Amino acid sequence: MQRLIRFIFILNLIAGTVSAQSVFKLKDDNGGIRPKLQLGEKTIISAPDEGLWSVATAWENKWPAQWHHASPVSMEQSGDWQIVKGEIVLPQGVMKVRDAYRNEKGLVHCIRRFEWTGKSDIDSLTLSVRWNVTGKGLQAFLPGIVYYGNPSGTKNTPNCVASYSGKAGEKAIFEDHRYPMPFACLESSVADKFGAVIHTVPSPLRDAKLFDHWWSMGVEAFDDHAELVLYSGPITYNNHPSIAKAIQCGNLAYDNTYIKMSPDQVIEKSFYLDAYPINNQGTAFQKPVYDAIEMYKPFYTEDLPSYKEILDSKFILTKSRWVEGNGYAGFNMYDRPGNPEIEMGWCGQAASPGFSLQNLKSRFGNDASIDKMVQQSLDFLSTYPVSDEGFPVVYNVNGKKYANPDPVSDGQGMYNIAKAIEAAQKNKRYDTTKWEEFLKKTCDVASSRILKSDWSPRSTAEGFYMAPLAIASKLFKNETYRKAAMKAADYYAKRHLLMVEPYWGGTLDASG
Repeated sequence: MQRLIRFIFILNLIAGTVSAQSVFKLKDDNGGIRPKLQLGEKTIISAPDEGLWSVATAWENKWPAQWHHASPVSMEQSGDWQIVKGEIVLPQGVMKVRDAYRNEKGLVHCIRRFEWTGKSDIDSLTLSVRWNVTGKGLQAFLPGIVYYGNPSGTKNTPNCVASYSGKAGEKAIFEDHRYPMPFACLESSVADKFGAVIHTVPSPLRDAKLFDHWWSMGVEAFDDHAELVLYSGPITYNNHPSIAKAIQCGNLAYDNTYIKMSPDQVIEKSFYLDAYPINNQGTAFQKPVYDAIEMYKPFYTEDLPSYKEILDSKFILTKSRWVEGNGYAGFNMYDRPGNPEIEMGWCGQAASPGFSLQNLKSRFGNDASIDKMVQQSLDFLSTYPVSDEGFPVVYNVNGKKYANPDPVSDGQGMYNIAKAIEAAQKNKRYDTTKWEEFLKKTCDVASSRILKSDWSPRSTAEGFYMAPLAIASKLFKNETYRKAAMKAADYYAKRHLLMVEPYWGGTLDASG
């Protein structure tokens, strides 16, 4: 069954994006030079109406101002590269601009060059890369930041996530080095189904005025189109200019991200463009994900710790967090011996060693402390009180108080305990009576809620019940748990596959 599910999932991924290559053209229908990418006869990505190149020479209200534009005036071929050139005439002098394009493995690679020829420094400057994408209400996929608007997080924790619905006036622009995969993608899934993407090579600004000043990347929405953009620093989200998503539920001001260029200084920015058809809504992200892996090949590990070093270090840390006393035993979430807290799920993961240490015992030389830590930690966690709302995941030792029940951490804790029971049934080294009683109680609560006819979860958080319910259905031969797991899986799959509400929707803060 698991193999069948994986096979179907892979088929859906493969089928989501159609294999067809866009055509890159430099000239428009009137013979002018206006770069564009087409699918068939339809233009998907093109230079903005006001010009291929744009720079701003002022900073007002926390955002670039006084924009100046230019279009190409010449075109030439140099080997594989097609080169277009122009000039942006400014009051302070002339900014020479140049784009060099060539096809690389189905993507259009561009190196944009800005050369300041004025006789003195030019300050309060913003450089840009802007590309129009045809369509209204286009949805955005910004890896690790915005997943099709982050609808779940927007609905439940709006101050903790970046939101973007594609309405005119919206912007979602972040430092390019904050992207785990450095690309920004727009999807059209109404009449014309296609994806449009810009990949970039993350880069800091030379002689920057601000600490950690990098180029930025993102999307902007207009009435009848959107833009894929790169800027030399400005960032914004949720209608607040010049803020950085730097803390869990809030932001930090990051203003005045303009630059200064000296006479004869040259700045280049490298990026890649692509447009491609898709079959199904919610699938435009797939091709750029694979392309990014191919482009950056994030497989080099020679300068990273070995697998053995990582496990050994984690085992040392795990043992250092062990706490026990009158009525409690477990793994302290914090490096705070005087006020220990034992927390399941999320960042505490106090139940996780009860499973992992069983499987790694021989790797750690059959350390004598492992059996004690496994048995006592899970025995104690199994005493956490269970109610119709689930169970609290935090126990403060000094205050002898429980806190913070939530479906995400509950589901993770239940999963850890279910896997620990599975492992213990195989190795026969532990008494799982208390663990099984606790897991049954928690699964009874979760399945009862999910199987109600009016069950309508407010977020994707209850999806974390699926795995432990599925495992428990086999451990205890319980059909109710299986039905609940299947109902939740079917429900979230419908919301997820079309990206109406992406599963989890986690971003720079994983909230939702």
